Amino acid sequence: MTQRFSSTIILLIFLFSTVANAEKASPESPYLTDEPKVATDTSAFNRKNKTVSFYVETTAGTHFGGTVNANYFIKPDLQIMLEFSRYGSVVGVLENISQVPIFYNGFRQTESNNGIGLHLKYFMGNSIFLRLGFSHNEIHYNRKYNTTSHESYINGEVDYFVGGFGNDWQWENFTFGFDWYKVQYPIGSKLNSRQDAFEDTTASSKQDELLDSSMFLVGLHLGVSF
Repeated sequence: MTQRFSSTIILLIFLFSTVANAEKASPESPYLTDEPKVATDTSAFNRKNKTVSFYVETTAGTHFGGTVNANYFIKPDLQIMLEFSRYGSVVGVLENISQVPIFYNGFRQTESNNGIGLHLKYFMGNSIFLRLGFSHNEIHYNRKYNTTSHESYINGEVDYFVGGFGNDWQWENFTFGFDWYKVQYPIGSKLNSRQDAFEDTTASSKQDELLDSSMFLVGLHLGVSF
């Protein structure tokens, strides 16, 4: 009886030791790992525990302004992005130009484009991403001639479908990257315009530009993430 009880105790100790050793097995075992191992010095790894990120973006061009983006991580490789943009320009010409009609003799042109967009941003591997979404833009354009009462303007709204790709490198709480290519296609508009100086086609050309597809190259962005 005692010998049988002792054998039972020894068997239980052996089984307990076996289970304990199994629980301490290397996490690199393919049978105990639910997801592929990611190197700890990569952007993909650094995105794993992030919830939100914020960054500013500037795009090369003749207009002044920029974009502010607020991003929420649905999962490490997928973000939903809210984008606020504000661009504008002011051009003034004061000299007289004898070979053109008199109302060209000096003008002031102002332009602003304020937008809000909603996008999905998907990472393909470590840092390369694709983005797709929509933006709503308020347009104000005015060209007034100094020596006459002639004035041309465009006011209204344009909606765009937006797509593009780039790189976004992630460190602990720091993000840096480029939108290498971004294109927008108009899908709706509501514009009021006036072409007062008929010999000047600037306003009509601007309206054609707003209602046509356009692309942007090399947008630099810089920000933080948590």
